Amino acid sequence: MEVEVYSTLKPISSIVHLPQRITEAPRFYHATAKEFIIGEPIGDASDQSFFINDTNGYSLGLSLLRFLKSTFKWNDLAMPTDRPLGNKEKWEEFQGKGQPDHVEYAVKYLFSHLDPSKLFSRDSNELQQEFDHFLTNNLLSFIALSGGEFELPDELLQSNNHDSTELLREAKRAHEYVIERHERLRDRRALFSRLQFGEHDVPWTFDPWHIFRSMLPFTRPTSSPLFKLYRHLADPIRIFTISGEFTGHLIPLSKHAINAQNVMETKLSGLRKAFDSEGPEIINYRAQYSDPDICKGIVTSTAISKDGRYIALGFGNGGIEVVDIDQQHAITQFQCDLRDPIAWIDFISGSCRIAAEDDEGNIFIFDRGLQPLKLGTLPGGHYPPVTAVADNGSFIIRLPRHLGSNWYKSVAILYVLEEPSIHILSFPSTIPTPLRLNSPHGPVPPFPPPVPCGLALKLSPGARYVVACDREHAFVWSTESCEFITSHNLLDFEAFVTNTAPYRPYIISGNVKSSKGSIPHIQGSRTENDIDASWVELLFHRLSQKKAYVRERQEPLGVLKPKLWLRNTLELILPIEYHPVLLTRELRNRPQEWYGDRVIGGEDFVYFPHASKDGTRFLVQGHMRAPIVVDISQIV
Repeated sequence: MEVEVYSTLKPISSIVHLPQRITEAPRFYHATAKEFIIGEPIGDASDQSFFINDTNGYSLGLSLLRFLKSTFKWNDLAMPTDRPLGNKEKWEEFQGKGQPDHVEYAVKYLFSHLDPSKLFSRDSNELQQEFDHFLTNNLLSFIALSGGEFELPDELLQSNNHDSTELLREAKRAHEYVIERHERLRDRRALFSRLQFGEHDVPWTFDPWHIFRSMLPFTRPTSSPLFKLYRHLADPIRIFTISGEFTGHLIPLSKHAINAQNVMETKLSGLRKAFDSEGPEIINYRAQYSDPDICKGIVTSTAISKDGRYIALGFGNGGIEVVDIDQQHAITQFQCDLRDPIAWIDFISGSCRIAAEDDEGNIFIFDRGLQPLKLGTLPGGHYPPVTAVADNGSFIIRLPRHLGSNWYKSVAILYVLEEPSIHILSFPSTIPTPLRLNSPHGPVPPFPPPVPCGLALKLSPGARYVVACDREHAFVWSTESCEFITSHNLLDFEAFVTNTAPYRPYIISGNVKSSKGSIPHIQGSRTENDIDASWVELLFHRLSQKKAYVRERQEPLGVLKPKLWLRNTLELILPIEYHPVLLTRELRNRPQEWYGDRVIGGEDFVYFPHASKDGTRFLVQGHMRAPIVVDISQIV
C-alpha cells in the first residue's frame, strides 16, 4: 500500500512534498496549489486530468465502500465474530488494539464521501449496488468498528428512498444506543438540555457489545428493517410478553384476560390525552384509574416462581392470573374481595399458592381449589411495600414505604403455612443519627425523608435473620424470635444492598462496580444454623467497617442509562420504556403513577426486579401496562 501511494504521487513530486516517513502528511510546496487544481479545468483537453472538480470528495465514496466491503468480508481487523457478540471482554480486547489511520478515516468520513444524487437515483449504478450491499451486510459491523466517530449527513436521512433511509435512521439509533454519555455536573437538567439540542462536548464512552445484547433482542421485528436483516447476530436472550413481540415468546393469558386486554386497548384509544408543563404527551394515570374497564386490563403487580416457570399477574381490578410460560398456558385465576389494584404478589410454594395485598392493605392467601384466606389488614398506601419470601415458603417479610423515616417500626412477618398470622417485629427505641460526610463544614445530620428512599430487604441463607435498610441505616432482626438485633449507619446504600445480594439481578442508575466486599450466599455441608450464623457474623463485620461498602466508581460519574447487573457483572441495558418509574418523596404531592416498577427517590437508585432464584429470569415493567419476562440464562 505504501509503495503504491508513492508511485502514484511521484509524477507530481515537483509540486507535492512526499515525506520519507509514513507518519508525516504530504503537502503542497506552494500555498495556492490546492486552489489552483480544484475547480473548472483550464487549458487543453490533455490538461484536464490534472484538475479536481470534486470539492465534496464524492469520487472517493465508491472506493471506500469497496475497501470496507473487503475488510469485513475477510475480517482483516480480527473483529469479534463468534457468538455471543454481546460479550464485553471480546470487544474491549478488540478496541484496545486500535486501528490504522486509513481504516479510521474510512469509517469516520464514509458517509460524507457518498453522493446522494447517485445513491438515490432511479437509474441503477455501481455506487447504489455497493451501498445496498453495505447496508444489508456490513452496517452493524461498521457501527461497532466506528467507535462512535461517524456522522450521518442530513441529506441521507431525508431521502425518499424508504428502505435505505429507514436503515440509516436505525443505524443512527443504534449508534446513539451504545454511546454512553457522562456528566460531572450536579444539575442533570443541564445535561439533558445539552443532549436534547445536540451539543457534543459531554464526555462519552463507546460500548459496541450492547448492539447485540441490549438493542437487537429488544427491537420490535414488525417495525424494524434492521432487525429483519441482522436478527441472527442478536444474543440468545428470550423475552416473554403478552403480545409476543420482540423474540416471539408469550406470557399466555386466559381468554377472559385476553378479552379484558382488548377492551382496555379500545378504551385507551379514546382516552383524553395529558401533557406535562413543557408540552410532551404523558401517561394519563388519573383517567386510566377512573375507568374500570381500563383498570381490569392493566397489570399492577407481578411475581415469578423460584424456578422461573410460573408468572403471577395482578390486575387493577384485584384480579390475579397465574400462568406457565414454559408450557404456554394459563393455570388459574383468583379475585380479591374489594377489587382494588394489587400492590404486591409473592409465590409461597408450588405453582398456585400465592400471597397478595391490595392497595388498601388487605392481605390474602390463595391456592387453587381452596377458598381465599384473608390473613389480615395492614396500613396501606400509594407506595407499594417491599417483600421477601423464605425459601421454604413459611413466612414473608413486609416493609412499609408510606410511614416516612419510622418505617422500621412497622416491619411485619407474615406466617403463611400452618397457622397463618401477622406479627410486627420489635424495633429499637433510638437509632444513631446518620451523618452526611460531604459538607465543607464537616459531618452534619440530614433531614429525615418524608418517604423512605430505596428500601431493600435480604434474608440470610437459612432465613433465620433478615436485614432491611434505607439509604441511612441497616437493621437486623431474628425471624425466629421477631426481636430486633442491631442497626448501623450506611455510608453507601447502593454498594451495601448490591453486595448483600450478589445473586439477585438488580437495576442501578449509577456507574457502580460492586465486585468487592460481597457477602457470599454461603453453601456447603454445614447445618442451616451454622450457615446463617456465619452469614450474619460476616454481615456484622462488614457493617462495623466504615470503608467496607464505600462504592467503587468509574470515572466519569453520572451514568444516564439504568443497567441490569447479575452476580456483580453488567449484563444489559434495558429499553427506556422499561426503566423504573421515579416517584416523588413528598407526601403532600401524591404520585399519580399507580402501576409499573416504581422507585422512590432521585436519579441514583437501585431496583431489584422479581427474579427466579438463580437470577437468570426476571420481570420488568417500567412504565408499561404489562410486564415482560427476560431470560438471560444462555449468556451468563
